[in-house]
This record gives sequence, C-alpha cells and structure tokens, in this order.
Amino acid sequence: MIEFRNVSKSFKEKKILNQVHYTFNDTGFYVLLGESGVGKTTFLNILSTLDQDYKGQIFFNEKLLDKKKSCRQFLNQQVSYFHQDHLLFNHLTVMENLTLFHSSKSTSFSVWELLKEFHLDKFADKKVMQLSQGEKRRVALIRTLLKPANIYLFDEPTSFLDDENKRKVLEKLKALSKDFLVIVVTHDYDVLEYAETVLKLENGNFTLLKEAKEKKIRGWQAVRYQISLLNRSKIAIHHLLDFKKKSFFSVCILFLTFTFLFLSLVIKNFDIYEIEANTLVKNNSQIVFFDKSTSFSNEEIKFLSNSLNTEIFIGKKYFVNDNYLNFSYDYTTPIYYRYLNDTFTFYEITPTILDDETVLGSLPTKPNEILISSYLADLLIYYKDYQNYEDVLQNGILNFGEYSFKISGIYLQEVQEYDCFKTMTKPHLNLKESALYTAFYEEVMSFQNMIYVANNFVLKNDNVSYTTDRVYVKLSSKKEFLKAFNTHLEDMTYHTMYTVRVLSYQNELSFLSMLFQYISLFFILLYIVIVINYLFNTVSKYHKERRLFTINGFSSLKIFSIYFFEIVFLQFFALLFSFLFALGIMYFINLEVIKQVFFNFYPMFFTSNTLIQFLLIFIAGTFVSLLFLFFIFRKK
Repeated sequence: MIEFRNVSKSFKEKKILNQVHYTFNDTGFYVLLGESGVGKTTFLNILSTLDQDYKGQIFFNEKLLDKKKSCRQFLNQQVSYFHQDHLLFNHLTVMENLTLFHSSKSTSFSVWELLKEFHLDKFADKKVMQLSQGEKRRVALIRTLLKPANIYLFDEPTSFLDDENKRKVLEKLKALSKDFLVIVVTHDYDVLEYAETVLKLENGNFTLLKEAKEKKIRGWQAVRYQISLLNRSKIAIHHLLDFKKKSFFSVCILFLTFTFLFLSLVIKNFDIYEIEANTLVKNNSQIVFFDKSTSFSNEEIKFLSNSLNTEIFIGKKYFVNDNYLNFSYDYTTPIYYRYLNDTFTFYEITPTILDDETVLGSLPTKPNEILISSYLADLLIYYKDYQNYEDVLQNGILNFGEYSFKISGIYLQEVQEYDCFKTMTKPHLNLKESALYTAFYEEVMSFQNMIYVANNFVLKNDNVSYTTDRVYVKLSSKKEFLKAFNTHLEDMTYHTMYTVRVLSYQNELSFLSMLFQYISLFFILLYIVIVINYLFNTVSKYHKERRLFTINGFSSLKIFSIYFFEIVFLQFFALLFSFLFALGIMYFINLEVIKQVFFNFYPMFFTSNTLIQFLLIFIAGTFVSLLFLFFIFRKK
C-alpha cells in the first residue's frame, strides 16, 4: 500500500500537486488522466521517489520514505518504471537491452515469449538504433514487464503503437494488475476500458472518475534488481566504440605516455652490474680482472679469496724495453690487421685459467715458451709470411730485445663475425660497422699485447721488474659475478671483457632518461586534456542512460563505475600496447644489436624497482582521472 499524505509540489509559482492525500492499494489497474503539462509525469517521479523535492509525506507499507537510501532501495526493489523516452541503449542489441539487468528472482514472463508475442523475435540480435519508434516502444515495454517488481508505473505506454500491439500491451497490464499495482499515465482514452480505478489530475488534486469494486491486499516482497559487473563493462566498451576516433586517439596518446615513462624509468633504474653479469653468462665469458695502481698485498688477495669463495689467480706483469714487433701498415692495409699496440706485457699463467678447448698447441712450461692470442697469430701470418696456425706453432719465434721466445700455444678468440674487416679498407665506417669495430677492438685487439708465460719464465730475475697490480678470478654464474662486482678494496677497480663498453653508455642513458621524462610529462598533460574532453562528451551524451539506471534504483556509485571502467579500459589497452612495444624493443636489442655489441638487456626492462615505480605512477594517473570524472559527473 502506498499512501500520499498532504503531498505538494510546485514549479516556481505553478502548483503541480496541492495537498494531495490518496492511498493506492496493493494491486489494481490505475489510470491517471490529465491535460499536457498538468504534472502527470511529475507525479510518477514523486511516487517512484526519483523526485524527492516535495512537501508532505509518502508511506510505503506504513513506512515513511524519507531517506535517500530507503528511497533508492524502494525504487530498485519495488518499482518498475516505463519512461516515455524509452531509455534504451542504442548501441546494444534488443536481447542485450532486455537481459542487461539481472535479478536473484526469476521474472513472471519469458523473454522469448514476449518477443514473439510483440513480433520482435526476429529483431533480437538487431541494434536498437536500427528500430522504428514503435519497435523501440515495444522493447522498452518488454523490459519493464521483465523487471520483477510490485509496482509498475507506465508513462504513455501506448504511444506509437498500432491497435493490435496496443491491445496486447493493455491485456498484459490488466493481467499484471491482478497481482501487482499498475499505474498508467496517459492521454489515450482506450486505456479506460481496462482500468479499475481512473483518476484525473487537475488544479493540483485528484478527481476520482472510476473506483475499483474490490480491494485486494497482498504481501509485497522486496526483489533486488542489479546490473552485473560484466554488463557494466560491456556498456563501457560500447561507449568507447561509440567514440571510436576519440577512444583511438586517447589510447595512442596514453600509449606514448606509458612507453616514454616506462623507458625513462628503465634507464633511470639501469643496473650496470646486472647487465654486465647477464652478458658475461650469455657469452660464456668467465674472467673478472681486479686492478690496482699499486701491487696487491697478500692480505688483500686473501680478502678477495674469502669474499668470493674462490681461487685468486695472480698475474705478474714483466717490463722489457724495446720489445717491438715493428709491423708496418698503411691505409691500404685491411682494418683487421691494423694493430694499435706493439708493446707487450707478460703474465704468468695458471693452467686452470684457460679451458683446454680454447688453446691450440700447449700451455708454456719452459722458461722461453709463450702462449699468444689467435689475433696476434693472425698478424704474424699476415706480416711474417707464416702459412697458418700450425706453421706458427711449429716455427713461430718472437724476439724481444735480447730475448727470443718459442710460441708453444695459441689461445683461440671468437673472431669469425669480424672477418669482414679482413678485406675492408675504407677510412670511414657507418654506424653499424662502427659498433662492430668497437666490439672487435675491445674483445679481440685489446688482448693482442697479452702474452702468457710459465711460472719459471726466463725474465723472472732480479734484473727485470714486475708488478702484481692485477689479479683475476674465474666465475660462471650471475650470482658470482654480481658478488665480484660489489666487492670493494681501496684503489681497486674491476673489469671484464664488456666493462668499458657498458660504462661508455652511461652518459647517453642519463641523457635519454631526462629526455624521456620531459616527453612523458608532455604526453601526460596532453592526455589529461584529452581524457577530460572525452569524459565530458560521454557523460553528456549518455545522460538518458544514466536516467535509466536512476529509474531502476541503482546507486550513483554503480553508475559512476561504468565511466570508471571506460578509463580503466583506455589505460588497459594503452598499457597492453606499451608492454608489447617494450617486448619488441627487447627483441630488437637482444637479437639484432646483441650480434654486434653482445649486451644482454633483458633484466634492464623488468627490474622490481621499475615495475613498482611504474605501477605507482599508473595508480596515481588512474586516481587523477577519477577525480576529473567525479567532478564532471557531479556537474552533469
């Protein structure tokens, strides 16, 4: 039972309702007549609690409807409201519109039965925007009938309907009124023959034209009416598709924002140790050198051994004057053979420092035997007319001042990818060739002047000076490398085959990080402008949809969530594309650039610091977008 007690409503000086006092029964077919503009729709809005700006009191089952929450629950659980504006989702199909809302209680009607009865079954998968006004009217009527409720309100339900469909609708409402309260506002006097009670609204009061013969009382149960998270997401996606160009542009701008922001964080969190360790493991390079400007003491060597839990190999560097090979070349000489240093230093070798498969011939054991690099062997073949490595091992002699040494072995270097320099003589290299030459110099040529000797080396005497300013270790795992890089002694530095090259990129990376941060800031500002414009347009365009949610008693939070999902989807797609783009960059670097510079950049992209910082910025961006949405939502 619904009771109006002295309810009044005015627009400016016009009285719409004036001290209305009336009680509606639990069931029955009520018809409200009245001239246009007299306030019939306003009455329905007040009865449904959509309009709470009135004087007086409204009681439902003897409980006063005076709180916003109780009014919304009443509207959601007790009322099904047919609005004369249809309030359909034009971008959804007929079936999607009818099944958009879900209830824990089954409806009194079958969707397909109603569609067939109103000749709409063939339009079930058709978009609402493709229907005529009469067809839209019938879809909206079916949706109203499908909602489980106790009070059914209809505002001009027979408009735009032909006689046959009008009769079907009125018969449905008549049957419905046997168990529920049905109130119809209309100008159509054909409705009167189905009505049990007829009221006329004039001068702000009800005039009773026809009264029901009997009053049926029944208990009303609350039926919760809700829209699922999936359907709210579906509406959000359709909104995005409805603004294809703006949505696409927003995703592109956000994609660029995320990409540059991600890259700036990546470079900012660039871990040189991580990169170097992974590169060493990837290329199976095992040696880490430790250098000092003075010789290592026994205590320092012991400290390194204990810290790294491995054997320390000591290299002794012997100094000999006038130890030149006197190779002569000019710019017609292929680049490969243009050696840059003909001064040599000698290192005592520990047999375990080199793998057997990397040595051709044998390790030096006699005082006058030496082990040279394969690159130095290539120079001897080119300049000294040796035939091949075998010839070098059999007949190779190197003279340094008064000392002559027999070449007992050659340690093999990976030089196949640099074979192009064996025929290349041009003075200027392009970018790709320069990168390859840098790798060639650091990994091949720089080892040319290192000659390994036995521990009973002939120069090991009081007349020849030496230092122990270099020690080295043989490691294999990333963990061991990182531990070595983070071991510190005063005046000690480390280097590997890749240290110089990794360090050379730090200045460039610092500049890129700053540049990407500024670019990111620009795109962030641009995105804010775009997202405000997008949200303003979508909130404005779909105001009727918001009214449908309000009519069905949904909270502002549920309505707000639809627009929130739009922001989330925009950011999700942009984030997905940024992620794929980052993977593409990684693929390019590791499969293309690696061929020339041998870096392993994988850990550079997805470090925990980078991901955490990016996630925090992403959350902050979402929060700011929500604030804009909330402001626009409240304004509209």
